[in-house]
Amino acid sequence: MEKNFFERKDDRRPMPIIDDNVSIGRLWGLFIFPIGVFTCVVLVSKYYPMNSVWLQFVVLALVPTIVLLSSYRLISGQRPWALFGRVTGKEWRHTLMMFVLQVVYAVVMQSVFRALNVTTAKNPAGIGLNGEHRWSVFFQQAFNDLFELMNEEFLGIFIFLAFAAVLMKQFHFRRNVAIWGSLAVSIIVFGMVHFAVYQWNLIQMLVLIGVTRLFLTGAYLYSKSIWTSFAMHYTFDTMFFLMLAGATWFRHL
Repeated sequence: MEKNFFERKDDRRPMPIIDDNVSIGRLWGLFIFPIGVFTCVVLVSKYYPMNSVWLQFVVLALVPTIVLLSSYRLISGQRPWALFGRVTGKEWRHTLMMFVLQVVYAVVMQSVFRALNVTTAKNPAGIGLNGEHRWSVFFQQAFNDLFELMNEEFLGIFIFLAFAAVLMKQFHFRRNVAIWGSLAVSIIVFGMVHFAVYQWNLIQMLVLIGVTRLFLTGAYLYSKSIWTSFAMHYTFDTMFFLMLAGATWFRHL
């Protein structure tokens, strides 16, 4: 089996979807459907604000998780639990390395943006962290993110796997080329579906947000487990919001 740059050379485990016998129609469905679900979630959150935190959790976090997992089973015909493989110590160490690279990339790009006077939009999820109830907002956001960020990982990984398989089976690309091509497409799609959060700031959406898929999907490719990319994603966002809440708290001491 031809290996990609990110994959372990001694790993004989098949990659879900890419190494499975899934029809072209199902692959396109697995590529398109998560994008539609995530776009609907974004539009609902933007145009139908919810006062109840529990209603917000159910509609924007829990229901999409159920829909995305169910759609993976129904559309691909594969078991979604195959995405949640066991992670070894070596794979967690690799995940830590990818996380550090992700943090370094984010810091460097923010510095580049400031140096070039590139305007960036603030994440609206951090607005409540400036108020009096910042810590309750932080912990509520941390709980919601257990589902919301897993949903983002479903989006990123589903479309990556599906499009790589399409490139291989429909367009007859080599496995290695298909993986790189699909990774590029997933970077663009992942950045673009954040249009509401970052107010159509394309540079921020693609260069800063989209490119994080390189690190997150890279961790997934090495471990063949969505637990690693989710752990990176959750830790990064939680760390960012914790620093934001902490900085606001210190300013008010």
